[in-house]
Amino acid sequence: MSEALVPGAYDPVGDPRHHLGFTSNWAVGDPTGRVSINPDAYRFKAWLSLEY
Repeated sequence: MSEALVPGAYDPVGDPRHHLGFTSNWAVGDPTGRVSINPDAYRFKAWLSLEY
């Protein structure tokens, strides 16, 4: 899920960095592909309204 990625941020190996906490984004993830969302976040609700 691209929403869990930090835009333009990469680790020393070149892999993209992920948001690690809900304080900075409504979707967080890790390099294994696991993504969690905060369904109560305003930004998630705004994104969802654009999708449906």
